[in-house]
Amino acid sequence: DFEAMFKKHNEETGKYYDEIISICGGIPKVPRTWKSLTEQRDKGEITIEQARDIYHEQPDVKNFNEKDRGNFRGFSFLLEDFACTREEYIKKNPPSLCYGLVCNSEYHSQGDMGWWGMSNDKLTDEEWSEKFWELVKNTDPDETITMLDCHI
Repeated sequence: DFEAMFKKHNEETGKYYDEIISICGGIPKVPRTWKSLTEQRDKGEITIEQARDIYHEQPDVKNFNEKDRGNFRGFSFLLEDFACTREEYIKKNPPSLCYGLVCNSEYHSQGDMGWWGMSNDKLTDEEWSEKFWELVKNTDPDETITMLDCHI
């Protein structure tokens, strides 16, 4: 029941967004995103230590870290991901996807997967999410869907 799955996911995602926004006291402002800082590091303009310092000294990031001390939110947690409306956040965070699927004997994926999980994603996460869920939702309701987690 994909409708129920989406509804539950959107409710949980919305609650998580609300929790972060509540800790921040509003939508956070993060002018120096982690991505922009790591790009500067990759160009040799700053070190990783400088990138960390710059990122964590931004007022909203610093405020959040002080208020949320001790809560591990995952290695990929970035406060700038919440610099949007609740609806935008839910849209950019769909239910989990797999990397590829076979539909009507045709393989579809976000890109080409190589060794060690390295890939050349040809579609953005948002584009792949749209395509993935469109394929799944258009599957005949009497069809069986099997998801496999295969490791290279």
